[in-house]
Amino acid sequence: MSAPLQLQQGDSAPSKFDLRQYIGLFVFYWRFITLSVLLCLAAAAIYIQYFPKVYEASCSLMITRDPYLELGATRPHNPLQQFGAHAFLLNSEALKERAAMRLVDDWGAYTRYFGIGQLPEVKTARRRGLADTLDVSVRGGHREYLEAFLEALLAEHESEWRDRNAASSEGAVEVLVAELAAIEDNIARAEEEMIEFQRLHDIARIEAIGAHESRQLSMLISRRGQLSTEIMMLESQYPFLLEADLGVIDSVDMMTRETAWMAMMASNEDRENRMEQSGFGLHPMLYGAPRDDASAAAMRDWQELRVELERLRAQEAELAENFTADHPRRIVLAQQIEDVSERLEKETRVRMQRLFDRRDALEIQLGALKDAEENWQSRNLLASRRKSELNRLNGVLRRFESNYNTLYSRLHDLRVSRELNAETFNVVRPVKADDKPVWPDPFRILMVALALGFGGGIGLTLVFDYFGNRVQFPRDIEQDLHQPFLGGIPYWAHSGLDNMVRPTVIENENPSAIEAYRTLRSMILDELAKIHDNTVLFSSADSREGKTLTSLNTAILTARLGKRVLLIDMDLRRGRLHRSLNLNRSPGVSEALQSGRPLRDFVAPTRFENLDFLAAGKAINNAAEIFHGDALKTLLEPLKRDYDFVVIDTPPILRASESMLMCNQRVGGVVFIARVNRTSKPLIRYALKMIKDAQILGIVVNHIELHRISSLYYVYQYPNASYNYYEYGRYGESSTESRLTRTFGRARHRTMRWIRRKLLS
Repeated sequence: MSAPLQLQQGDSAPSKFDLRQYIGLFVFYWRFITLSVLLCLAAAAIYIQYFPKVYEASCSLMITRDPYLELGATRPHNPLQQFGAHAFLLNSEALKERAAMRLVDDWGAYTRYFGIGQLPEVKTARRRGLADTLDVSVRGGHREYLEAFLEALLAEHESEWRDRNAASSEGAVEVLVAELAAIEDNIARAEEEMIEFQRLHDIARIEAIGAHESRQLSMLISRRGQLSTEIMMLESQYPFLLEADLGVIDSVDMMTRETAWMAMMASNEDRENRMEQSGFGLHPMLYGAPRDDASAAAMRDWQELRVELERLRAQEAELAENFTADHPRRIVLAQQIEDVSERLEKETRVRMQRLFDRRDALEIQLGALKDAEENWQSRNLLASRRKSELNRLNGVLRRFESNYNTLYSRLHDLRVSRELNAETFNVVRPVKADDKPVWPDPFRILMVALALGFGGGIGLTLVFDYFGNRVQFPRDIEQDLHQPFLGGIPYWAHSGLDNMVRPTVIENENPSAIEAYRTLRSMILDELAKIHDNTVLFSSADSREGKTLTSLNTAILTARLGKRVLLIDMDLRRGRLHRSLNLNRSPGVSEALQSGRPLRDFVAPTRFENLDFLAAGKAINNAAEIFHGDALKTLLEPLKRDYDFVVIDTPPILRASESMLMCNQRVGGVVFIARVNRTSKPLIRYALKMIKDAQILGIVVNHIELHRISSLYYVYQYPNASYNYYEYGRYGESSTESRLTRTFGRARHRTMRWIRRKLLS
């Protein structure tokens, strides 16, 4: 396709949001939007005129509390909570009915007319910046009655508020007195239960026994830890003591006892101190001494034997230098050394056995300690349970006493605050009703009506655009109908084209239309070159689509290129091309078909250079029977050889069956004509389905209304059709126009160019 058409396809891509399209859409449907706005404004005017007037009476009420009269035990004053309660009371129906009953004597006629049930509307709001001020307003239809009603409402509110506070205080006092009596009974029962429990279980003796049992249990646990440590150390050291001498064994024994004793002392140091301070010392046998006297004496004997053995070995070494081994003195000395060594070895074995015996004794003692510990533990558990139960009874008693003190203090504060009037009501802004009604508000209603009107109009526009089934845009042809778009032809209201078909391109009244036809001619010639044919048929789905006008002007412009062009009127029923060319209708195609003569015998020249015309001839109604088979193709073959281009104007496809036969015989390419905003897409689909065997070059959109306010819409969608619209004028201005008209037209054209450049470019 040509560059302008490709530009349109790029502009109308469905995946890209284009604001210009929607601006043009709203401009095109300006009637819907205007009608919607006018209807809404009319409804708003009727509403303002006939809706009953509503007046408002208002005042400001300050509700304060004296901080010097508030007691410490009462809850802190919360203005938001307080205003919520006052607002609820002021809006209650019962309070408003009592206020209305106050006015029956003075406003009896008014209340009888409107009824007590139709009470004024009450509104409350907290004043900004003033924490204790409440704005109260009432709305209704009578100004003086609203003022009187609001004053009566405030009086009833103050009285009701004080009565409710008094009733609330009385109720709270009664509840507190009853609750205090119940708590006193609970305290008495709790004290009796605690005394009875102490008497039955001898709590004083149990506490003393429990302390003794705890100490005994602690000592047993400490002793068991010492014995367990010593046994584990003896068992782990046994393999290393098998080859050791008496000194090593004795040292290991001493260090084992010291280690176990120090571990036990470290874990019970605090407990020992507490027991010593209380007068209860620990028996030394529970800890054990690190070393006893017998062990110390044995150790001294062993050391003396070691010294003696070393002395004898030294003497033997001196004698060995002077005497032989069989010398009597050496023999005696050797015997003494052997005796001392045997004594040392025996002492070592005895000491080793003593270690084993001590381990067995420790295990026996450890078992006895475990049994004793379990016994003491069971005794201590019983005492602990009784002490816990006593503590629970004490806790219950303390809770009852605490609740009693709190409620008693609250009761005292309520009785005092009931006698004091800590809350005061002051009307800081007197009751007054405005002379101007608050509703209906003309400005607000008109603004809402405008918003609804524009919104409704835009909504209708979008609905019509979404559900519309008529051809409007190139995208309707390319995306919905799946056919090429060849171009658009403008429609001019002042050109007279709605009454007759004229050669617009020659009369030069509408330069924009001429330019659109030139673009269409170029497109058609390019498409014919692609299919290697020189014949084009103009057809449409229904009548009055602009098919005949388009075929006439396309033929004239093609002839002006210096090509020999033949224009054939194939509408054998209602042909009218001969009128536009000032020629006779007969003889023509129908006479050629009936007589069997060639079509070239009935061709007539026109007043346009290089353009010949073949009229439709006498009207016939059985043309469909004549065009069956290849009759038309055979008749047109000589003419296609004689002329460079053949342009055929056919009847509407859905009006005459011969048009379908002509297109399906593939005598040339078919250009389908559709009228914008008139031809429906389902109708075009049905017509295209009927000529599915034809060579369709594309679709031309006709009657684009550039003269209306919707021109911006069409300028954006059909740039080919409006190429010279703003350049040469809208209606083809003549030299007879006045200077004022031309000046106004130029200013208007400049404005339209600026709008197009800013909004649609």
